Amino acid sequence: AIALEGATSGKKIAAAYFNQGLAHQRKGKSAGNEASLKAAAGAFAKYLQADPNAPDKAQVEALIAALGGR
Repeated sequence: AIALEGATSGKKIAAAYFNQGLAHQRKGKSAGNEASLKAAAGAFAKYLQADPNAPDKAQVEALIAALGGR
């Protein structure tokens, strides 16, 4: 049960990073704010660190690259 709790917690953390990335991306695009776009790329990278087997990994990696991330 403890391992399952950790997995659930990890998924929640990953989701939080993903949502943070979306918020930064929206702010960056609407305001033309380069710093927000870089912050979005960073948040999406943390999402993939928190959930390295994410089902949308390839799409998020492409998004990070498009945002100027690694």
